[in-house]
Amino acid sequence: MDFGRRSVKKYNLINPKIDELKKLVSSIADPIGFRDRYGALISLLTLRMEEGLLQTLIQFYDPVYHCFTFPDYQLMPILEEYAQLLHIPVADTVPFSGSEKLPEHSSLAKVLYMKKSEFKNNFT
Repeated sequence: MDFGRRSVKKYNLINPKIDELKKLVSSIADPIGFRDRYGALISLLTLRMEEGLLQTLIQFYDPVYHCFTFPDYQLMPILEEYAQLLHIPVADTVPFSGSEKLPEHSSLAKVLYMKKSEFKNNFT
């Protein structure tokens, strides 16, 4: 598999001062309103991050596709994982309505270079 030449970017990361952020959190006047508006963003301050993990992951981040690209696969959070992380409900929400009509058997057979009868007999 040839992925071509990757463009390399250099990132200098600083460790955020979590204690300062926690002090800011305590000064929020309406924590329930903040949670309703931004989800569980504040809870991210309590997560324990391994040293160097972010620097390692950022090497593989692809900003065009918003995912982590490795030689054999791509890794990206799904909508439900974002929802769980930020405590934003997405259950019972349909992100795509599927408004497109299903393709005709004849057009699928043509694309697959099959006879229409062969396609119909093997279509499940």
